[in-house]
Amino acid sequence: MTPTTRLRKTTAVLLAGRLVSAVSTLVLLAVFSRHGGLRELGIGSLGVVIGSSLASLAEAGTNSLLTREVSRSRQAAATYLTTVLTLRMVLVPTCLLLSWPVCELAFGADGSLILLFGAGFVIQQFGELVRSLFLALGHPEITAGHMIVENVAWAGSMVVVLALGGDLYAASWAGIVVLVASAIAGGLLAVVFGVRLTRISRGDLTRVTRLSLPFAAYSLVAVAAFRMDTVLVSLLVPSGIAAAGAYFSASRLISSAEYLPDALSRAALPDLSRHAVAARDQAHKLLRLASEDLLNLSVPIPFALVTVGWGLLPLFFGSDLAPYSWILIALGIGLPARFLVLLYGMSLTSADAQGRRVAVTLVAVVAGQSINVLLLPVIGVPAAVVASLTTTALLLTQYLRFIGKSFGTPLVAASILRPVVRSIIPAVPALVCAALLPGKSSWQCVVGLSVYGSVYLTLLLGPSAIQRLFSPARAQAGSNTSRP
Repeated sequence: MTPTTRLRKTTAVLLAGRLVSAVSTLVLLAVFSRHGGLRELGIGSLGVVIGSSLASLAEAGTNSLLTREVSRSRQAAATYLTTVLTLRMVLVPTCLLLSWPVCELAFGADGSLILLFGAGFVIQQFGELVRSLFLALGHPEITAGHMIVENVAWAGSMVVVLALGGDLYAASWAGIVVLVASAIAGGLLAVVFGVRLTRISRGDLTRVTRLSLPFAAYSLVAVAAFRMDTVLVSLLVPSGIAAAGAYFSASRLISSAEYLPDALSRAALPDLSRHAVAARDQAHKLLRLASEDLLNLSVPIPFALVTVGWGLLPLFFGSDLAPYSWILIALGIGLPARFLVLLYGMSLTSADAQGRRVAVTLVAVVAGQSINVLLLPVIGVPAAVVASLTTTALLLTQYLRFIGKSFGTPLVAASILRPVVRSIIPAVPALVCAALLPGKSSWQCVVGLSVYGSVYLTLLLGPSAIQRLFSPARAQAGSNTSRP
């Protein structure tokens, strides 16, 4: 299997798991919104933000470290699994205990509920550890399968509890039980594949801790860069939790699309880690291929949102969110850059340049959060949008400088211009088809987006590829025809 084929196959497999994870969270937020209105949506949104932030701190970047090192030496799998698990069993309860009084102080009576729901994301890091191991061992299908089962069971248990009349406290506890069971099942699966916990020395613990320090530092600054905006909106905007819920709902829809570059970046990490040491020309080819794929898939999204994306928020979260649709469209403008930031950040990790990644992200954090602190009390939620776009732009420009020096420029003008031109053309038929429907509803948005996506895919793949996709029998017959 060629590196290109392996990258795309692994990306597709991991993307399936990531999409289920994204949909599970979106379904829960939609259920919260309809169950308890904007207030309950705000509690759920803050729980996701705070929980995922604490999860990043508890994980401390060691998932990427384990994937990088085990992909280079499979004999180290048991040692790294045991060492990282030891660190995690210390960091997970520490993060939860230290954050409890902070949440109580910041959010009052809602603080304990916000943290309880968010605790599930922290506990989920035990399952993520096992999934990182299987990815490094070359079993992405197990990584994705475990992720799918876990997220469906987690979201399903919470929805069932709420449907039976339970409150958010009971639903959150049900979700935690499912995540603990999933982590145990993942550990047993690792044993089946021959990776068992082993005795580690103090030297092993010291070495892995030392290697993980740049990863832990990145996790800390990444939380400030990508997760703090919703919290600051809740604290600095007059409408508080309701405004945070609306902002996070829009940003969550946008970030759901980022599961694609996240899957591709994770899929590329093992090969990039090996090539960064022995064959940097191969790493450059892989980065250029991945960059072109991400641009082809991300550039049409902001065009589609500007054209017919105004109805997505009320469609997912109810009519109360309709006035906030502009947030979704504005954040979508920066989505292609965010796709590339995820990929290029992982390339720094593969090249043992995690410290540089930390420094670049820290600069972006200072700039973005300064905008939030200064402007949120003055102009409200628009400040958070400006801060997000500024942070993304700074990260992309700095990452490109490093990658150009280390691997070679991964982008050429044609790689950018082609998807831009293809993205402009579908806007006209999308608008026409949406306008043909009577009235103004979210379904106009759905029809418009469907038409836009169909036209764009036809332009991207070509009519013959679309025909082969939906007529496999004819394609197979054609491929079996011998030439004279």
